[in-house]
Amino acid sequence: MKKYKNLFLILLILPLTLISKTNAKSVDVHLPTFNIYVNEVKVENDYKKYPFIVYKGITYFPLTYDDSKFMGWNLKWMQKTRELHVVSTEQVNYQWEDYKQVKVKTKNKKIMKAKTPEFKIKFGDEYLPKTIGKYPVLVYNHVTYIPLVSDYNYEDSCMSYEFSKEKGLEITRPESLHLSAFKKNTFNFDNGSITYYENANIQIYYLDISYKGREANVNCRGENVNLGVELTEKLYPNNQGANIPSLINKFWSEPKKEVANKVDIFVKDNIAIIPLAQDIDGKAVNSVVKIDMDELKILSVKKLTKEEVLNYNPEKYLN
Repeated sequence: MKKYKNLFLILLILPLTLISKTNAKSVDVHLPTFNIYVNEVKVENDYKKYPFIVYKGITYFPLTYDDSKFMGWNLKWMQKTRELHVVSTEQVNYQWEDYKQVKVKTKNKKIMKAKTPEFKIKFGDEYLPKTIGKYPVLVYNHVTYIPLVSDYNYEDSCMSYEFSKEKGLEITRPESLHLSAFKKNTFNFDNGSITYYENANIQIYYLDISYKGREANVNCRGENVNLGVELTEKLYPNNQGANIPSLINKFWSEPKKEVANKVDIFVKDNIAIIPLAQDIDGKAVNSVVKIDMDELKILSVKKLTKEEVLNYNPEKYLN
């Protein structure tokens, strides 16, 4: 098994104007003959519009918006200086089951043509050389590709990958959280449902809310990590979102291995009462979040007293 650590994997669809038609060098690239996984999700490379490619035996990562978001990166094209800037986010923004892979109807060719770019790529405060060792940065189908090699120490790296004959290439962000580590629960109600994933050992909840054909998700993470709400692109096409105030972190508590008398999500009419933490005297909640399911907005977050926890009644928090 060969390990490659500390690499940036990013993604951006670049306009046609970024590719020089006169000076760019053209090379043959191939589709990989092995499986590829990104944060435990298998890449459908045969029909992926922006597939992983191989050049001179080295795998290249497509820098598209969706792949970047899934790995926790923000990308920005600087038109004036013709530069692609890559900045790591504090948290991984992906939804565990939502790795968007744009598909094509026709199966990708095994051999394709790629070109070298005529623009610069900046990782953090450092520029990526156009050629890393023997392997140049490439552009295929108007998308930038970077070689997964250890010849370059990417600035502020938080990516790793490894290859094995058994599984193929596995690409991960070390601090990312994977769905397989969580227990899945689903709460169904009229006109919608709430699915949430939990892990008592690290006290993390992920809620996927669907109501009247609209969707949102609530990302709840443990102590010292921002707790927030992100509305999906179906609600906000311009990728707008709303965050719970950071002071909610003080409501969070230490995890407990075993939780008795589990409290479920409560929904009445258009209001949902969702328990956040579970560790006081074996009860399942010490704070609750109130959500308007019609507007998909957080109305309030309340820390419960010990007495309120021991006598927990979700209807009490509807008004």
